[in-house]
Amino acid sequence: MLSAVIGGVGLFFVLTGGSVIAGNVEAGSSAAIWIGGALIVLGLACWMVESVLGSRTKGGGPSQ
Repeated sequence: MLSAVIGGVGLFFVLTGGSVIAGNVEAGSSAAIWIGGALIVLGLACWMVESVLGSRTKGGGPSQ
């Protein structure tokens, strides 16, 4: 359950960051583009945490 919530938050950050960048490209506001990029990176980090949590709960790992 926790990994699904983290994945949803990551998706929200990636979509929000993409829309912030798309909305401010023509304006040329570099601060807004940096904020959008930071949101995308934060969303990707959430997805990495989700994958680690998912692999731990499923018992994923190298088989012996």
